[in-house]
Amino acid sequence: MIRSEDITSLTDFAKNTRVHIKRLKRTGRPELLTVNGKAEVVVQSATAYQSLIESMEKLTRERYEGNTDETNFALVTLPDSLAQRVGVCAARSGCRYRHPTHCAG
Repeated sequence: MIRSEDITSLTDFAKNTRVHIKRLKRTGRPELLTVNGKAEVVVQSATAYQSLIESMEKLTRERYEGNTDETNFALVTLPDSLAQRVGVCAARSGCRYRHPTHCAG
């Protein structure tokens, strides 16, 4: 989840790149960059990105190898608003309709 202190303008990031990169490496958290007050880009350190990719690969591998109970498998870190925008069915991962309202009940 993006914290309020991790949100900054693209202009500030460009002017203070060294400071921002140092913070990204130190905290491991991503930073949300805005343009005209709207979220546009998320940046993170290469180490944090690699860790994220490895975690996703592990989850995918476990899912397809049957090591994860299908009824309990969910990307719980995905905010509800984002899940609705990308059409993730929160109730079950195999929903063929791929929208959040179908399986909610």
